[in-house]
Amino acid sequence: MHLPRNFQVIALLILCPCLDSAGQTLNVFPKPSGPFDVVINTMEFIDTSRLDPYAPSPMPRAIMVSAIYPLQYRAPSCRYPYMPPLTAACEDRAYGFPRGSYESLFLQVGCRSNPLATPVVLFSPAQGNTRLDYSLLISNIASYGFTVIMMDHPYDADIVEFPDGSYIKGILVNESAPLAQLVAEAIVAIDVRVEDTAFVLNQLSNATVVDQLIPGKDCALNTSSVAMFGHSLGGAATASAMVNETRIKGGLNIDGQLFGDVLEEDLDQPFLLFGHTNNTRFYDGDDPETQLSAATWAQLWSVLRGWKLELELAGSLHYMFSDFPMQIEKLGLRLNATEEVALLSGGEDLDESDAEAEVKTLLQPERGMEVVVEYVVAFLEFVLKREEE
Repeated sequence: MHLPRNFQVIALLILCPCLDSAGQTLNVFPKPSGPFDVVINTMEFIDTSRLDPYAPSPMPRAIMVSAIYPLQYRAPSCRYPYMPPLTAACEDRAYGFPRGSYESLFLQVGCRSNPLATPVVLFSPAQGNTRLDYSLLISNIASYGFTVIMMDHPYDADIVEFPDGSYIKGILVNESAPLAQLVAEAIVAIDVRVEDTAFVLNQLSNATVVDQLIPGKDCALNTSSVAMFGHSLGGAATASAMVNETRIKGGLNIDGQLFGDVLEEDLDQPFLLFGHTNNTRFYDGDDPETQLSAATWAQLWSVLRGWKLELELAGSLHYMFSDFPMQIEKLGLRLNATEEVALLSGGEDLDESDAEAEVKTLLQPERGMEVVVEYVVAFLEFVLKREEE
């Protein structure tokens, strides 16, 4: 199910000789590959109509989003921090990375906002992961002509940091819990994510909110016809959100086991299943977790009534659908094979020889990113440009 992130990587950081004027080490990712420059802006959405079901005391549900959107005109490039300092420090500790690793990472974005009118896409991350672990991937996708809204789900993500400096740590993953409990908790978490999705779509229909999120837009976004995709539990949430949300015209589940009513409801919208190596509905191996995933994919496949497709990314592991491979490369982390497999799989524990054999089959980070972007963009163009015709 890839629910918990039950691993820690101990590694060495090889410092890049790129320094800013204050002497800080900088590790700058390449510009997005598409024809458009992009800008990133973040904002807190507060749902005053709903109490947060996980909060220890009654309070409205608050969600952090990142809008990554293309520009009408080419703009000078600026460095944009990959994570704010508090989140970066938390992630360094979570993975056992040397202090300052995540804070040294930067994206290249446009220095000014002249937003291009483009279709809207929602993205939901894996459970236990901040949305920011996908910023490079999503920037590349947005650069092909999409306004992508990345959502964090508080108490589900390992940390959500808000503009006032407050933060919420994740509480939903209990590594020692029985499988039945993990499944029950996942179903509840998906239901909360579905509500988050509907709320975010409503906010994006508000011109005042959009003017703050996307400066220069000066009008609401078109939310009557959007696409959604997600990784792991985010992919499961995508499928569930489509059951009753008519604004979502197509969905993509990246490597996520599915849960709940969506497995029994007919879906007419286009849907794509995109799995890592061996994670398909045809899996016939003996790994219990993959067997469960395959069974749910087969069950969903039987109720998909519209266009549908299943893809398998050869030479991949679960977290190769995130920025992790590019993070490792850009930071110059010296991971042994066991550590690399643990990080990219979400916790698989192999001995060194088996891990080395696994690593030899994996796509190189740049190629993995290129392939994922190409197929996600093709699907989004199919769904959203078809809707425009």
